[in-house]
Amino acid sequence: MYAGKGCFNCPECRADITIPQGGVSRLKNNFFILSLQDALESPVAAEEKEKSLCECCEGADEDVVNFCIECNQKFCHSCSKLHQRIKATSEHRMLAIDEISSGKYADVMRETQKTYCLNHGTKPVEFYCDTCKNAICINCCVTDHKKHEYQGIKQAADKMRAQLKSALESIGVINNKLTCGIGDAKALQEQADMAANKLINEIQNHERSVIQEIKSYSTKLQDDVRSMLAGNQKQIVQVLQDLEYHQTGIESTKKFATNMIAAGTDGETVTMVPDCIHQLRLLHQQTMPEVPSTAVTITEMVFADKKDIRKDFGHLHVCQGKVVKLQR
Repeated sequence: MYAGKGCFNCPECRADITIPQGGVSRLKNNFFILSLQDALESPVAAEEKEKSLCECCEGADEDVVNFCIECNQKFCHSCSKLHQRIKATSEHRMLAIDEISSGKYADVMRETQKTYCLNHGTKPVEFYCDTCKNAICINCCVTDHKKHEYQGIKQAADKMRAQLKSALESIGVINNKLTCGIGDAKALQEQADMAANKLINEIQNHERSVIQEIKSYSTKLQDDVRSMLAGNQKQIVQVLQDLEYHQTGIESTKKFATNMIAAGTDGETVTMVPDCIHQLRLLHQQTMPEVPSTAVTITEMVFADKKDIRKDFGHLHVCQGKVVKLQR
C-alpha cells in the first residue's frame, strides 16, 4: 500500500518503509524468503523437472536416489555406498530423493540450508557486522568490513533470538489486551443490537396499540355523529310534516276557491263562497310553522395537529452509556 512519496507500507508488518537512495534494490533482503526460494530451486525440485545425473560419477547408467545434506549433492546408488564408506563422509546424512520430494524431510532441509553472502555469492555468511547491521562472509571481513565491529553469526543470532523473544512477550501482553478489547467491543456491539431490537419491538407494539386506540376512538366519534344525525333528523322530520300539512290545507282550499270562481253556478257561489272565504281567512291567520335555527345541532371535528404526534406517541430519551428507552 502506498504511504507517501518515497515510502510504502510493508504488507507483512504494516510498518512505513522508506525507500533508500538507489531504489528498492538497496532494501535489505529477506533471507527467510530467499531460503524458501532456494528450497524451491533445490536439486530435488530440479530433479522433478528433468532427469538429473549423479553429481559424483555423472553417469547415466543409474538414477540419482540419495541426497547428501552436508555436501548438498545428489548421488546414485553406487556412489551413495562409496560416499558412506569414506571416513571423512561416513557420518554424512543421506536422504532418499523420493522422501525429500514428498516433504518428509522438509524441516531437516530447512535446518541445514545455508545463507550465502550477497557480495560473495558462493560464500556462506559466518559473521554479523555490528557496524553495518548486515550478515557477512569471511571474505567481507578482510575487505569492505575490515575495520568494522563484527561477531560470529551464531552468537549474533542467539542474541537476536533472545531480543525477539522478549519483544514477543511484550507484544503478547498488548495482544492479550487487544483480544480482551475486541471481546468487549463485540459484547458491547451485541448488547447494542439487542437493545436496539428490543426498542424497535417496543415502538412497533406501541404503534399497534396507538393505532388500535385511534381506530376505537374514531369509531366512537363516528357513532356519536350518527347519533346526533338521528336526533337532528327527528326534529327536522317533525317540522317538515307540520309545514307539509299546513301547505296541503292551503293548496286544497285554493284549488276549491279557484274552481268555484271558474265554474261555480250562481246558486253554488252564494251557498259555498262564504264558507270558503271564512276558511281562507282562518288559514291566513294561522301561524305558519317555522324551522328554528336551534333545531339542528351542528358539530365540528377539531383534529389534533400532526406536529403533536411526537408528544402523543412518545419520543426517544437518550441516556449516555445506558439502554435507550421510549418515553411516553
